[in-house]
Amino acid sequence: LVSAEIQNVDSRGSASIHTRSPKYGKLTNGVLVTVPSVLIKKLKQHFVNLDCDVGCIFGNNGNIWVTERLVDMEGNSINSTSSAETDKKKRMLEQKVIGPEARTRITKVVQCIRSLERQWKQISPE
Repeated sequence: LVSAEIQNVDSRGSASIHTRSPKYGKLTNGVLVTVPSVLIKKLKQHFVNLDCDVGCIFGNNGNIWVTERLVDMEGNSINSTSSAETDKKKRMLEQKVIGPEARTRITKVVQCIRSLERQWKQISPE
């Protein structure tokens, strides 16, 4: 799975995407939850850190990636930096093993999303 930014959609429906920023690329160490896209609240920022130290990427297509807090090796938000050094740090994060406490937090967030879906409630970071 990859996270990418859609730059353009032409008249034939072909999309141009890019992953040049450190916040985009291969998704690892998380869970993909797919819900009907009408349940996803429109957001200005799709990369969100929740108060419970879980990060989510909300896609307008109904896909939600749930993982550990979205940070780089120095504790900075991964979506606020950009450099070759950040890419190296991101690769190091991909190899990180997620502990049982983090897995429990991720699972609880996934179950909350599923519960909201069953009740046909809007899904947002709030």
